[in-house]
Amino acid sequence: MGEQQAAASVRLFADKDYNETGNYIARITGRKPNVKFERDFVGKVSADVVDPGLYEVRHASRKGKRTEYWVVVEEGDGLVKKRCDEADALTIAKNLDAGHAFSHLYRINETNDGWIDAVKVGAAKKAAAAATIEGAVQGCQALLAKLTAAERRKVIQALKKHEQSEEAQPLKEQ
Repeated sequence: MGEQQAAASVRLFADKDYNETGNYIARITGRKPNVKFERDFVGKVSADVVDPGLYEVRHASRKGKRTEYWVVVEEGDGLVKKRCDEADALTIAKNLDAGHAFSHLYRINETNDGWIDAVKVGAAKKAAAAATIEGAVQGCQALLAKLTAAERRKVIQALKKHEQSEEAQPLKEQ
C-alpha cells in the first residue's frame, strides 16, 4: 500500500451491487446498546470527510455485507485515512464515550502497513498529561528566554522554594 497524500478532505466509498441496499458511511461517535456503535450517517455511496474521527463503511453486494473501519487523522496540513479493525474500533468508541480526546486514542502501527491500533485509556491519559506538561514547559521556556540570566536564576529559585514549602499553594496568574 503506497503512501497517501494529505488532503483537505478524505473520500470514503461504500461499494454496492445493482439493486442491493444496506450500504452506508457513518462517523462513529461512541457505543450504543444493541447496535454496537452510535453513528452519525454521512453518506450512502461516498462521502468527503473533513473532520478527524472514526468512520464505518458498510459495503453491500449479492454475496452479503462487509464492513470496514477507517480512522481519519490529521497529518501535516491535511487529512489521511488509516485502516482499523473492529476490536480497535470498539475500544476507540468506548473511550470516546468516556470523554477522552480522539487524538489520544490511537497510534499508527508502521509495522502493519499503517493500520491503526487503539491505545488503552491509561496510555491515553498519560499521552494527554505529557502533552499538557510539554506545553507548560514550552510556555515557561518562552517566558524565561525573555529574561536576563540573573532574572532566570531568580525565577527558578523561587519555583524551587515554592515547591519545597510545606504549604505549597497554587501559583496565581498575574
